[in-house]
Amino acid sequence: NNFLSIVMKNTILFFSFLMILFIAACKKDKIENSPVPYGDDVIASLDSNQVSGFLRVSDTIRIENDTILIPLDTTVKAEFFDLGDLSNPNPVFINSLSVNGATVPHSNFIGYFSSLPGKTIIPAIWDVKGTSIIPDFTFTNLKGMPFYNYRLLPDSIDCSKDYVVPLNGFSNTKYLYYFIHDNVSKSSMIGTPPGDSKSITFAHQSLSQFAKSSNASFEIRIENMNYQTLGGKTFAFANEIILLKKITLY
Repeated sequence: NNFLSIVMKNTILFFSFLMILFIAACKKDKIENSPVPYGDDVIASLDSNQVSGFLRVSDTIRIENDTILIPLDTTVKAEFFDLGDLSNPNPVFINSLSVNGATVPHSNFIGYFSSLPGKTIIPAIWDVKGTSIIPDFTFTNLKGMPFYNYRLLPDSIDCSKDYVVPLNGFSNTKYLYYFIHDNVSKSSMIGTPPGDSKSITFAHQSLSQFAKSSNASFEIRIENMNYQTLGGKTFAFANEIILLKKITLY
């Protein structure tokens, strides 16, 4: 599945990058700047909260004919940290992690990770069996999933012009990430909203590098965050929706 392979590749890169950044996050309700997981294009002007763990549920949904929503995958990802050296927090193992009773195994690349195709597990009940560094806890994240009016996604993009994405149609959303894939070459890109701006722009200079294709895709990731202090440590619980839509690049 071309859509799903793209998502999984970007998810691994994206989650790994967030772990390296050590969870820069914000407690305000407005849409905030978002880190860019490619090269030196890092925008992270956020109020930072140093956390002992980052735990995310992510649902991937494909949009067809602007009306049909097809669930593709649900993933669970988590990482835990030793904050003994705040300048260089180290990822650590825990004894076990489960979500809604299902065990989440450890991956060498992205911490704890599990894929549950076609399922959703909201609200997520996280059960952590910790260590001397990470406390035991059980927490139900009632934040709910973020929402975006998917009918606002484009059908086509003219790569000879700037493409402006209006920042509306969202609710229960903290962070936004945009990707365009030509699904021919390996090129992809992401835009980030600068604070209180009404829109973001994909510059035509970048879009012109994409292969023209009727089988391209537009991807938007929306995410919220729920900070909780458990056992004297702070943890960030995230819920994410990934929307994929087939578009034409011309």
